[in-house]
Amino acid sequence: MDAPQLCSATHRCLLISELLNIIVEFADNPTLASLSRTCKMFNEAAVPEIWRFQESLVPLLRLLPADTWIEVPNADGEGSIFITNPGKLKWTRFNQHAQYVRVLYWREKQDVSPLTLSAIMVCRSSGKPLLPHLKALSWYETRPLMFSFVHHLLTPTINTLNLSPAEFPPLVTKSFFDHAGTVCKDIENLCLFSRYRGAELQEFEDGAGDAFVRFLKGQRRLVKFTGQFYLSAKCVEALAALPNLTIVHIYLWNVVVEEVVAGLQTACNDGWFDALELLALEVAELDWSTQKFLGAIQGRSLEELWIQCYYQPDTNTVKQHTEVIRHSPYHDSLTTLQLEFENPPNENMYTPPVDVGEALRALYALPGIDSIVIRSFALTVSGAALRDMTNAWHRLQVLSLISYQPHSPENKCISLVDLVPLAQNCVFLCTLEVHLDATNVPDDATLARLMPQQTKGLLQRIVVIDAPLVQPAPVAAYLTRLFPCMCEVEYWGVGRFQYDAQTIFERNWDVVQEIFRSWRAKIMADHATADSL
Repeated sequence: MDAPQLCSATHRCLLISELLNIIVEFADNPTLASLSRTCKMFNEAAVPEIWRFQESLVPLLRLLPADTWIEVPNADGEGSIFITNPGKLKWTRFNQHAQYVRVLYWREKQDVSPLTLSAIMVCRSSGKPLLPHLKALSWYETRPLMFSFVHHLLTPTINTLNLSPAEFPPLVTKSFFDHAGTVCKDIENLCLFSRYRGAELQEFEDGAGDAFVRFLKGQRRLVKFTGQFYLSAKCVEALAALPNLTIVHIYLWNVVVEEVVAGLQTACNDGWFDALELLALEVAELDWSTQKFLGAIQGRSLEELWIQCYYQPDTNTVKQHTEVIRHSPYHDSLTTLQLEFENPPNENMYTPPVDVGEALRALYALPGIDSIVIRSFALTVSGAALRDMTNAWHRLQVLSLISYQPHSPENKCISLVDLVPLAQNCVFLCTLEVHLDATNVPDDATLARLMPQQTKGLLQRIVVIDAPLVQPAPVAAYLTRLFPCMCEVEYWGVGRFQYDAQTIFERNWDVVQEIFRSWRAKIMADHATADSL
């Protein structure tokens, strides 16, 4: 009998590399280790997968000759590697397996001593990278002493780079970006993260900022950028000129926004953020410069716009910005708007709430909107405004309107009746988070008049904020009449009610949730019974 006939069907299937790769891709490391000892075919498929993702250099360092290193227990209960005889280091086994590492996730661990890294840098002074085929490097290390070691991890193959240079001296940061700009030309995802937030975020100092600008200008393939640093105007200009940049999350001082806008007024802004699809902009406040900034974006494919401000603007300022968006080149592509205003402009004075209906009125002309998220120190939304939104945005999937400040009784608040247009017009709605007054439940006659036909909405979950509720059962029945798929309700209280009213309302909404749960269980039981017949 010929040899091919002796091969089982399983064996022949495993000879198809695509099928074998799927098997090893979903196997855990112990399984991969077992497979690698089975036969040559499995070994060649499993070994690269075993080494593909690493969180430390320790597994590789253990491949060095045993008489060149020791492992000493550290405070974390793990071992730290120390090179004891650098003159005898042999890199054959290390290099054999290092070629398979594609992702290195370096955390601030104590498993490799700085002296060991120094010895490695001296021994590898030829410039050959430790991990020659590395694709993604995440450097979550804040000790300045360790940062110079990153140079030895940079390779031309890297397309994802995440690091935090906040803790490092400007000269070290400058040296890194100069070197990275020479070695790495194909980065697609770049994230500069920081442990600081808000006004505590850092800026690049001295020559580090200029080096970063040079680095950005060379990244023509960059697709995604997140920078938890306050960027300079030159950095913004370098980002805006990149032809493939689609996702941007930046933090800017308002004076920098003014500088950027001033530069646009004296130069041609063709191709300015031309490919942008998502912009997340964090500033201290909205003003004339942020209006100009949003209006200057030339791309026609911007779908998601997130704006976060430290200080809440007034309604008119928000309205001016939405009017700019309405007349922008990307008005037809925009689907998501998220606004977050964290703090009052003056803690010692009354802050008028943002009138959501008035602020968003200009966007009612954009039927493609499917997600609206507004979280503000103080906001108000009327039933009439909610009706206008539902008439304008039939594709709405997410509607979240949240006030951090307790919703005062004099402010307009959505009632149960006001939810009817939402149920009728927005059948794709899947997330609803609103301040709600549920004290008055429309009777059957009123509901039949307002909603003569059963809706077909998909909404399953609603979050109600500061929502007074007296009659749980009628409210549960009403909500399921509006939204037939409704099965979950969550109550958030931010302190509007005094004494024990907050506790009572929260308990009543828990009763509504229990009613939903029991109805859901009954429906599932009925379906199970029908299937068994």
